[in-house]
Amino acid sequence: MKTVNIYTDGACSGNQNENNTGGWGCILEFGGRTKELCGGEVNTTNNRMELSALISALSALKEKGLAVNIFSDSSYLVNCFRQKWYVNWQKNGWKNSSKKPVENRGLWETLLSLLEGQTASFYLVKGHLDGKSEEQMKKEYERFRKHNGPSFNYDEFLKTAEMNWRADELANVFINEERARQNSIQENSAAENKETEPAMKDNTEKAKRPAVIFDLDGTLWDSSIQVGEAWDNAIRENFPQIPTRITADTMKATMGMTMDNIMMYIFGDRSQEERDAILDVMSEYEISYLYDHPGTLFPEERQTLRVLAENYDLFIASNCQIGYIEAFLAGCGFTGLFRGHICYGETLLPKGESIKILLREYGIEKAVMVGDTDKDQEAAVFAGIPFIHAAYGFGSAKDPEGTADSFEALPAAVGSIF
Repeated sequence: MKTVNIYTDGACSGNQNENNTGGWGCILEFGGRTKELCGGEVNTTNNRMELSALISALSALKEKGLAVNIFSDSSYLVNCFRQKWYVNWQKNGWKNSSKKPVENRGLWETLLSLLEGQTASFYLVKGHLDGKSEEQMKKEYERFRKHNGPSFNYDEFLKTAEMNWRADELANVFINEERARQNSIQENSAAENKETEPAMKDNTEKAKRPAVIFDLDGTLWDSSIQVGEAWDNAIRENFPQIPTRITADTMKATMGMTMDNIMMYIFGDRSQEERDAILDVMSEYEISYLYDHPGTLFPEERQTLRVLAENYDLFIASNCQIGYIEAFLAGCGFTGLFRGHICYGETLLPKGESIKILLREYGIEKAVMVGDTDKDQEAAVFAGIPFIHAAYGFGSAKDPEGTADSFEALPAAVGSIF
């Protein structure tokens, strides 16, 4: 059977779903030859671009009966095919378990049609690994093997990471071209009418806006019930010999901990090997469950986030695993609202260290952290940025620079900092 490797990536530039620009890129590799494709669209989402990249790659194949290895940094895409979410979607008339229409149905149906007659394998790749030290890359290699199996050697992992960088570059081609086009329109308009110059200055300043970095659990949503259900189901179905039951109270008690510490808290009587195996299974259950069973948002959250996004760049920093933030964004319909995010699963570092990486990678000069626990406050202090306590959440904080007793109080609290 002939083997084709496909590397894909999608990107979306813009804080809102409206008036943004998305791009996709893909690389096909067969018999020592490669083919690169890229494109994009305006007013889109990151998930649409991830799916569009694979659709374009599969559409370029001229044969059926191929072994197709697909490498993507989108857990939304990879988990759907690994865990066969689409089977239940189809059975339920393309409704998810919450009886709501599945997002991007047309793209999913196109993908399923293109995959017919092919033997496809999906592999999850960590994005944006360029610039990492050798020590960091070796840690990422272990994470890669954990997600995709032990059959990949280190050189193969490095090649996969390199191809992912290139796919990311291709995904930004359309975005950069669209930016240049828009800049050209603005420049021409300014030349014709001097009165437009203040607006152009405002746009320049907007690119350097301050950042609001949110913790996730207890700050942006409460998923303790849903995660408890997912984890408990995973234990019952896969580890019936383990008597431990997981509830919403269990999850609330571990808020702010890293995944390793959570596993030690719940399964401290088990070996490290057992804890790793349990975490792998529970994580897969959790991510797929949250896409269809999102956590509970706080009152006035949707409207307030959009108000904040008018003046600030929004980010998320969490001690969660890879895929959890994406599940929050997709499950709650927030894809495109946040400029970026980072998590423990990506960095394997405490939240303060992760925030420093986020500040550096996005060139953030001024930022504030919003979180609900003293651990979040410690992370903000470590990263050298002010902290606003989300007092409506799960925890407490001592002498924060700002406090919000409700979600709708955040704009005023953030404004007082900046």
